[in-house]
Amino acid sequence: MSVESRDGSVANIVAEAFREISALGDELQAWLNGMSNREAETDKGRELSELIEEIEAGPYEPEVPSLIEGESVDYEVRVFAQMSRATRRDNAVSMLEAVISRVDEGLVETPEQNRGPLNSFKEALQGAIEDWKEYEFPSAS
Repeated sequence: MSVESRDGSVANIVAEAFREISALGDELQAWLNGMSNREAETDKGRELSELIEEIEAGPYEPEVPSLIEGESVDYEVRVFAQMSRATRRDNAVSMLEAVISRVDEGLVETPEQNRGPLNSFKEALQGAIEDWKEYEFPSAS
């Protein structure tokens, strides 16, 4: 395992994190679709189905306030030769946490009357993180 430092704009990082979670949902759906009817009725099949529903119903990607969309953010991700779904989820969470830290810096620098969009954006990201941390990915065995 290694830890990579990366950077990007707030808008790109948020979009990438949400794309990763969506991709995880697509992978789980493909796994479920590849199961026989009998396998899909097992505990694992039901677990997959429930997680897919959670991801599909999960948080939406919030609109990034123009005040901060182009701001640069540094973040770290864990990298393995074989990336588990949980690690990929954790990396998406880490990305949003780095954005939240940048939003907090922006709140300090922003006049009070302009803080509403930043606070709403931050709350949406915190909600996504809370939801994503609840996702338990079943093992393939």
